[in-house]
Amino acid sequence: MISNDAIISEIMDSRCNVLSDNNQFLFFGKIAYYDSINQKIRVEDYYQPNLRMCFYSDTPIKLHATRKENNKEFLLIEGSISLSMDTYLQITLLRILKKEESRCYFRQNVMEPSLISFVNQKAVGNPCMIINISGSGIAIQSKSIYEVGDQLWFYNQRFCNRGAVHNVKCQVVRKHTLENRQYFYGCQFVDMKPREEENLFRDIFALQAANRCAHK
Repeated sequence: MISNDAIISEIMDSRCNVLSDNNQFLFFGKIAYYDSINQKIRVEDYYQPNLRMCFYSDTPIKLHATRKENNKEFLLIEGSISLSMDTYLQITLLRILKKEESRCYFRQNVMEPSLISFVNQKAVGNPCMIINISGSGIAIQSKSIYEVGDQLWFYNQRFCNRGAVHNVKCQVVRKHTLENRQYFYGCQFVDMKPREEENLFRDIFALQAANRCAHK
């Protein structure tokens, strides 16, 4: 059995997703220090170490990270904020859960019509149906013909109500022929900036939360 010390040492300084108790994405963080005796974790912003933070003490919080030794397994670290300083959070560790990472963990159904604005930097305005999105890519259905390696641009795209407006570029990595002269395309996001990535994760978690509420 692997100890908590060994697990946290493995992901020290690596990027993790900092989530609220109800799985709302907050920011990208990193574990900068671990006090194994008192079970305290120090979390800083991954991209802006000097970013000012403001959280209430005793607020439940979660850290989601992928293991370095096994990138198909992710860790969900649960705890509560014991100290909120200007540039870091101190979290009291409650438990560490290990789960098998699946391709659909961050994948969320969308099923909304959209437009592809550019293909390989050429303006097109091709209609498509967004099937789902994940932290790494997007799946679409379209009558338009693309090839593996083609780059598609989505501009002024919303993935959820009241969500951020996204301008994202993706590359076709999978293609399947469907019925009625339709094609399925699996695409991977490319050249995504940290702020855009944060907004995308917020939308994915918002969609997941809305989906859970709808099925209660």
